[in-house]
Amino acid sequence: MIESNTNPTDPEVPALVELERQVISWPDRARALIVLDQKTMDEAAELLTAIKQLRAEIDSSCDPVREATHKAWKAAVRQQKDLHEPLATAESTLKESVATFVEAEERRAERERLAAEAAATEESDEDRLERAMALESQGRHEEAERVLEEPATPAPPPKPVAKTKGVSTRKTWVGEITDLGLVVRAISEGKAPTSLVQVNPAGVSAFARSMKAEARVPGLRVYEKTGVAVGGR
Repeated sequence: MIESNTNPTDPEVPALVELERQVISWPDRARALIVLDQKTMDEAAELLTAIKQLRAEIDSSCDPVREATHKAWKAAVRQQKDLHEPLATAESTLKESVATFVEAEERRAERERLAAEAAATEESDEDRLERAMALESQGRHEEAERVLEEPATPAPPPKPVAKTKGVSTRKTWVGEITDLGLVVRAISEGKAPTSLVQVNPAGVSAFARSMKAEARVPGLRVYEKTGVAVGGR
């Protein structure tokens, strides 16, 4: 249904109602006509010309309202963007700072964990060695051997990274293509999924228009398609 944002008393409204009444039957009229010979070809041309004229009438009735609405929408979007932009910049700056701090704290906690594990292992080894040597000095060789085979004492758990109320972090994996040629080769060899690259339909069509029948690319079909243009009468 054709909708109008104009007031019902606007003189354009009856015109839109009449246009709606006219266009509603056109799909059936088009389906009813099958082009089989020159006569039906001429009939199709007349219908296409009439459609073009109706489209022009629709545009002349709807464009002023659409343009005014679009201008108002663009102004609202621009104002919203201008208001959000300083806050987005501040939010991004703070989040980057928080992420940098959290990553530094995680690296610090990992260094402390490794150091604690090394210290605990060394202390445990020294303790087991002292006990084993004492048992050996008493001739208790089997017991000394069992002491040496005891597992090392685990290090105490590391201190958790401090949490801040209202702020949480999460880990996500991201990918970045550094050499498109190598990625394409990996895809062609079946080592990577095709989802790593995205087809550019506009680029494909531009290539087809440029090369025409000379295009020879494996996996790409280039063909000629017939279009129909309608002129005025």
